[in-house]
Amino acid sequence: MTDDEIVAAIAATVHKPYRALWQDHEDRAWQPVRQVLAHAVAAHAAALEQLTTADHSQGEYRRRTGRDVLKPIRLALRRGDLARQLHDRLAATSEDVRAAVGDLPALVRAPVASNALRGFPGLRAAERLRRFAARALRPIVWRRTDHDVAVARLARAHLASHVLPAQIRAFRSSQRDRAEWLGHMERAWSAWITAGADGSAVHEPDRVLETATTLHGELEALLDGATRASGRENGQDFGQLTHRLKATVAVAGTFAGAADAGRSGAWEHSDLASRWDEWAEQTADRLELYQRLLGATSGTRAISRRMVQGWAASAAQADGVLQTVEGELRAGLARVARLASVRAGVPDALREEQTRTSERLGEAAEALNAPSSVARDLTAAAEEAVADIEALCLQLPECLTVHGIPDPRERVRGPGRDEREVELRDAAVQAFDTLRMERIRTAPRAMVRALEEVHAQVAELLEVSSYGYEAAIAETSDADAAESEQAITLVSNGLERALDKATRAREALRSGLEAATQEAIAEVEEGADRLRRRVTADRLTAGYLDARSYVATEVARDWQRWREGVAQAGRRVAAGLRNLGRLLRPLASTLGIRPPPPGATDLREHTLASAAEFARTLPVVYRRLFAFEPLTDPRLLAGRTDALAEVAASWERWRDGGPGCQVVVSPPGAGITSFLNVAAAALAEDEPRVVRKILQTRIHTESELAATLGNWLGLAGTDDLDLLAERILEAPAGATPGVVILESAEHLHLRVRGGIRLFERLLGVMTRTEARIFWVVSLSSPAWQLVRKRAPDYLADVKRLSLSPLTADQLRKAILARHLRSGLPLQYAEPTRRGEAIRTRAQRIGRSDKQQLLIERNYFDRLHRASHGSIRLALFHWLRSADFQSLEGSLLVQPLEPLSPQLEMLDLTQSFALKAILDHGTLTVEEYREVVRAPAARAPHTFRSLLDQQVIEILATDDESDDRTPARADRYRVRPFMIGAVIAHLRSRNILH
Repeated sequence: MTDDEIVAAIAATVHKPYRALWQDHEDRAWQPVRQVLAHAVAAHAAALEQLTTADHSQGEYRRRTGRDVLKPIRLALRRGDLARQLHDRLAATSEDVRAAVGDLPALVRAPVASNALRGFPGLRAAERLRRFAARALRPIVWRRTDHDVAVARLARAHLASHVLPAQIRAFRSSQRDRAEWLGHMERAWSAWITAGADGSAVHEPDRVLETATTLHGELEALLDGATRASGRENGQDFGQLTHRLKATVAVAGTFAGAADAGRSGAWEHSDLASRWDEWAEQTADRLELYQRLLGATSGTRAISRRMVQGWAASAAQADGVLQTVEGELRAGLARVARLASVRAGVPDALREEQTRTSERLGEAAEALNAPSSVARDLTAAAEEAVADIEALCLQLPECLTVHGIPDPRERVRGPGRDEREVELRDAAVQAFDTLRMERIRTAPRAMVRALEEVHAQVAELLEVSSYGYEAAIAETSDADAAESEQAITLVSNGLERALDKATRAREALRSGLEAATQEAIAEVEEGADRLRRRVTADRLTAGYLDARSYVATEVARDWQRWREGVAQAGRRVAAGLRNLGRLLRPLASTLGIRPPPPGATDLREHTLASAAEFARTLPVVYRRLFAFEPLTDPRLLAGRTDALAEVAASWERWRDGGPGCQVVVSPPGAGITSFLNVAAAALAEDEPRVVRKILQTRIHTESELAATLGNWLGLAGTDDLDLLAERILEAPAGATPGVVILESAEHLHLRVRGGIRLFERLLGVMTRTEARIFWVVSLSSPAWQLVRKRAPDYLADVKRLSLSPLTADQLRKAILARHLRSGLPLQYAEPTRRGEAIRTRAQRIGRSDKQQLLIERNYFDRLHRASHGSIRLALFHWLRSADFQSLEGSLLVQPLEPLSPQLEMLDLTQSFALKAILDHGTLTVEEYREVVRAPAARAPHTFRSLLDQQVIEILATDDESDDRTPARADRYRVRPFMIGAVIAHLRSRNILH
C-alpha cells in the first residue's frame, strides 16, 4: 500500500461516518424547519399583499400572521432536544469509529514518498523541527526507500487527538450558530410586536405596513440562514485534518515521525447539550408568548366590538323613535302649512291637528325605553364583556420562561443565565385589573346620560308643540279669519322648535354613544398595551412594573376597604382641629401670635395643584358645565351683550359699505376667547366662510405673516403682504372668506426698535382689503397701551371695541347661567366666622329667601374681588365652594375661603419681566432680553425663578409637555390661574395701569 492508500483507508474509517452524521442531522432536524419557514414566508407574503391592496385589512393581516406564520414556526422550533440528539449521535458515532479502527491493518510497509519531508498546513512546532532536522541530516538519517506504518495505531491517535476535538468544536460552533439564528428569530418578532404591528398601532397604517415589510425581510433572511445554523459545514470540514493525516502517514515509522499513542477520546458534553436545548426551548416560549399576546389583543378587541355593537343596537332603537318623532313633526308642519289657505273653521282645524299630532307624538314617545331599563341592558353588555375578558386572561399560560434577547453585535458563546419567568396570566389580570374593569363597567354612563337627555328633550318638545297649538287656538278664538295667518305662524314656530329639540336629542344620543364607545375601547386598548409592555419588557423593567402593579393593586384594594372609615375619621379629626383652633385663637392673640387668616392659601400652590382634582370630583354634568375652557354657547356668555351687539352693528354697517376693521381690546383673563367664539358663530349665520384663528407664537417677518394669512385665506404661496392684499382685491366674489377674526395680535409686535412694523403692516392690509373682508383683531389691554402710542396713525381708521372685566353682577349671571342648566337646587350656607357683619345680618333675618339673597350678593362681591377679573379663577373659586354632599340632591355653596397670592416677595426685575410677558402675550428668553436689554446671563435666571414659583409656565407645543426642562427657545406665558393676581400685583407697584 502507498501512503495515499493508507490515508484513504483511515479517512474512510474515521472521517466518513462523521460526514454522513452531519448530513443526516441536517436532513432530519433542519430540513423540516426550512420547509415550515418557507411556507411561513409564502403565507406572510400573501398576508402582506392583502395588507397593501385591501382597505381596513390590518385585523385580517394580524390574524393570518398569527395563524399561518407565527404558530407554525413556534411549533417547528418546539423540538428542543436537537442538541442532545446531536450529542448522543456524535458519541455513538465516535464509539463506532473507535471499534472500526480495530479492523484496520496493524502494520503496513509502504514506500517513502519523495515529498515526505515537506511542510504541511497545521503541523506543530516539534513536528516541523523534526522534519527540518531530517532534511538537514538527510545523508545520515534519511536513506531508506520504504517505512513501516502502524495503520490502526495511527488511525486511533488521529481520531483521539484531532478528529474528536474537531467534532467537539464543530458541535459547539453548531449550537452557537443555532443560538445566533434563534436570536435573529427572536429579534425579528420582538421588533414586530414592539413596533405596534400586533395592533397597538391600529390608527397608523403606514407604520403597520413598514413593520410588516421589515418582518418579511427578516423571515427571508432566516430562511437563507437555516443551512448555516445546522452546523453541517463545520461538521463536514475535514480538509485540514486530511492534510495533517497525510503529513503524519508520510513520516510514520521514521526519524521524523511522532510517537503518538493517542488519548482516550471520551465524549461527555451532555450537560452542555441540555443547556443549549433549554435555551432553544426558551426561544420557542418567547414565540408562544408573542402568539398568546397577539391572540389576547385580538380577543379583547373582538370582545369590545361585540359590546359596543350591543350599545349601538340600543342607541339605534332610540334613534328610530326620534326619527319617527321628527317625521311626525315634519308631517305636522306640512299639514299646518296647508291650513294657511283655509279661511273658515281655523280653530276647529287647529284643534283637530293638535289632537292628531299629540297622539302620534305620544305614541312615538311611549316607544322609548326607560333610561333605567336601557341602563340595565347596557351595563349587562359591559358585564358580559368584562366576564369574557377575565375568562380570556385565565386561559393564558400561567408562566413562560424566556431569556434575554441576544445582542446582534455579539456572538453567543454559551447558553446564558439571563433567564426570567414571565407570569403571563398574572400580567393579563394586572393589565385588566379591578379598577380598569370597573371603568369598563361604568363606560355606558355617557350613553345613559344621553338617553336621559333624550327623554327630557322629548318631554319638552311635547310641551312646546302642544303649547304652540294652544297659543294659536287662543289667538283665533276671538278673531276673524284674517288673523289665521298669525295663528299658523305660532303653530309653525312651536313645531320647528320641537323639531330642533328632536334634532338635538339625536345629536346627544350620537355623542353619548360615541363617548361611551371611545371610553370603553380606550380602556381595552390601554389594557392590551399595558399587557404588551409588561410581557415584552426586559428583566429590570419587568421587575419595576411588577412592583408597581403590586403596590397599585394593594393600594386600590385597601382603599376600597378602608376609604369610608378613613373619610369619617378624617372628618372627625378635621372638626376637632377646627374646634381646637377656635379655642386657642384668643390665647394666641393675647400672646401676640398672629397666625395667618383661616382659609388663606397660596394661590400658586393650591390653585394650580387642585384644579384638576376638583374637576375629577365633580358630578359629570357640573364638570362639563364648569370646564376651564373657552365658551362656544352664547347662552352662557354673560356681560357681553352690548359688545356682541356692537360687533353685529359694525357688521351690518360694513355690509352697507361702511368700514370693516375692528380691534377688540380686553384685559388678560377677561374671556376674550369666549367672546370671539360667540361672535364668530353669530357672524357665521350671515357669512358661512368665517376664518377664526389664534396666534399662538410670535411672528417675526413679513413673509411669515403673509404666508400664514395666505394659508388661512385660501391664498397659499404668498410671501408678501402687498401682493396678498392685491390677490384679495382681485379674487372673485366669494373666493375669499368674508370674515377674518384674529386673536392674540400682540404676537405681532415687540417692544424694541422697529418691533411695531409688522403690526403696522397688518393694519395696512386690513385697511386696504376692508372692502372685501370684515376684519376683527384682538389685543390685550397692556399690548394696546403700547400699540396706540407707537402706531397712532395706523389706528386712526380702526374702530376699537373695549371689553371690561365682568362686574360682580355679571359674574353672578355668568356662573348661575351655567349652574341653572345642571338642574340642581341651589342654597347658600350661612357664614360661620365670628365678627363678620354679614353673619350677624343673616342671623338677624333668619332662614328665608331674603337671607339667601343677602348671602348670595355678599358671596359674589367677595368672589369678584378674589378673582381679580379672571373668569377662570372665579369659576375655580365657585367649585371650591360647591358642596354636593351636605344636601342630598342639592348644591350647598359654602362661604368663600379667600386665596391670598404670595407675590410680595417678587423683586422689581421679576415684576417687570411679568409686565413684559403681559405686554407681548408670550415671550422667549431671547425676546425678553431684547425687550428689557438685560444681560444674557440674567434673563434665563429671571425666567427660571418665576417658573420655579409657578407664576409662569412653558407654552407646550404639540409634541412637548409643559413640565420639561426649560430651554432658551421655550416660549413662556403667565399661568392662566395667576393672571388676575399678577395684574393686581403689578398695579399695586404702579407698574401696570
